[in-house]
Amino acid sequence: MTDEQKDALMQAVVPYYGIYRALTRASDASESAANNDDLQELERLERRQEIEMRMAERQAKVAQELAIADRIRTAEQVEIEEFYDVTGEGSVGATVDESALSLGAKGKGQKVARRVYRFTGVRPPATPDA
Repeated sequence: MTDEQKDALMQAVVPYYGIYRALTRASDASESAANNDDLQELERLERRQEIEMRMAERQAKVAQELAIADRIRTAEQVEIEEFYDVTGEGSVGATVDESALSLGAKGKGQKVARRVYRFTGVRPPATPDA
């Protein structure tokens, strides 16, 4: 079995394996480029690592959703709660003194989304009609 085949098998079986491989490859490549003092090569590796990490993150999210869907399919009872909260605040100000006029503005926003799953029991597997 080749290394590529082993990686493909591990990614299929272990949800976060893609992230692990991206991190180890990134670490090895950046160490090698740093030893050569090649700044352009380090910047190229940084861009590549960012792309690989985004891809691995998406793969992990898909694996997580598939695992949740499978558990929903096999549970006797499922309770899902979703919480959403969007808050924001801002202010504008001005200060005047003898030598200066100062203007300022600030803002802050926060978005929170959370899902809570509660699974109860396990449904027996469906039997095919005889």
